[in-house]
Amino acid sequence: MRIRSLMMVGVTLALPLAEPLPARTIFPPEGSSGGSAWDDHCPQDKFLVGFRGRYSRGKPILGAPGTINSIRIVCASLSAAGKRGVLWYGPERGGSGGDYQEFSCPSGAGVMAYDPGTKNTPRGWVIDYVDARCVSRINGARTRFRFGHDGSPAEPSNSPPFNQQCPAGESGSGINGRSNGSGVLAIGLDCAIRQPI
Repeated sequence: MRIRSLMMVGVTLALPLAEPLPARTIFPPEGSSGGSAWDDHCPQDKFLVGFRGRYSRGKPILGAPGTINSIRIVCASLSAAGKRGVLWYGPERGGSGGDYQEFSCPSGAGVMAYDPGTKNTPRGWVIDYVDARCVSRINGARTRFRFGHDGSPAEPSNSPPFNQQCPAGESGSGINGRSNGSGVLAIGLDCAIRQPI
């Protein structure tokens, strides 16, 4: 009885410390099931605004796609007036090789949807690129960029829906995926409630 009493006291003391988790949507990663899984999030006061990592260009004439060797999230606070705070970088996931790239949304905008370009190669699935859609927190203007190739400054009006899009009221807050020492094998979008500061 004494042990049970002590356990109950511990639970009672721990309950006030628990805080409700904000609403969050996690899209399953697209790509391979190999490698090690991870899930990286921006701090609660920051939005997902871009990506940084390594990319190896492919050899189209040989039918070989490019490969995202590594990726890390780029986050920042966004003010109600459209100003972006200091950039915050998550851990680098994947391997070495290739050249560093970094693309992000315009100031005042955050990532709201993206579509990973997966390719099945003789050595397995790889992530060739990530198309990201940015939405302005000020006027709702939409732009896009492509991580893994060159940046795309504008989104065509006939652009098809993205595979992974944050629901209304949520914004991009991170990514989850799988990787190994050779590169990024799968990737998915994380969304959560974020408020401008």
